[in-house]
Amino acid sequence: MTDTVTSVIDTFSDNNKDKLAYILGALYGDGHFNLNSHRIQFGSCDIEFIRCLVNYISDIFNIKLNISVIKLSKKNKNHRDYYYISSSRKLYDMISQFNYKYLKRIPDFITNGRMSIRAAFLGGVFDAEGNVDIHIIKSRNEIQRHVRCYSNDKNFLEKIKILLLNLEIKSCINRSKGKNYCLTIWNHKGLVNFEKYVNFNIIRKKLELRKAIESYKQIQTQWNKETYNAVINLRNCGFGATNIQKKLLIKIPKPTIESWIYKDVKITR
Repeated sequence: MTDTVTSVIDTFSDNNKDKLAYILGALYGDGHFNLNSHRIQFGSCDIEFIRCLVNYISDIFNIKLNISVIKLSKKNKNHRDYYYISSSRKLYDMISQFNYKYLKRIPDFITNGRMSIRAAFLGGVFDAEGNVDIHIIKSRNEIQRHVRCYSNDKNFLEKIKILLLNLEIKSCINRSKGKNYCLTIWNHKGLVNFEKYVNFNIIRKKLELRKAIESYKQIQTQWNKETYNAVINLRNCGFGATNIQKKLLIKIPKPTIESWIYKDVKITR
């Protein structure tokens, strides 16, 4: 980060540093820099997300942005309205200081910053490009729940993975459709820590995350203390979740085993 950018950051309050981190996370995640017109375009179907971004930009840079809307369908409720902003050149110049248009580089004040700054940046990224997925694999009687984030820039996701790990949130990166890559947070502890430290500002996604975490409690009511102790005994012998699942006489979903051996949930009955 250049001395000029460092001096700008140093003038911000702690609260505004968090807001700036969130703005950068959202724009790095899904913003579009138009190099010809020197404008930033950004849109979402979640109006509270756009309002949050516009308010943060106003607070920090004293730039007023208008929110426009595209009516996708008046009949189909699944086709939600699309809200978007197109920024002034002033905001473009301010954000360009952080090397977005060349390197998509996460500024040092975020990577080396306190927890709230890193969490705010991640919150912006996941509000822009993240989702919560819950589905049942019937053949294994297993509920899958994930928080995912997508990007065609694998290097960027690798940086996100490191920031998450600093918050004790494990994730993995795999190829998605087309040129995209997908970062996945997949276990109970990861989802709980994501909700605790990062979470979503978008209400819809926030509720889906809570539902995913609560689903662990639902599936674990079918197991008793004897089964739980069998899992823990195997863990104490050095086995991981996959091998424990293979050694048990009864079929238990791997995410449930993981939640037990990582001490996130205990069975007492």
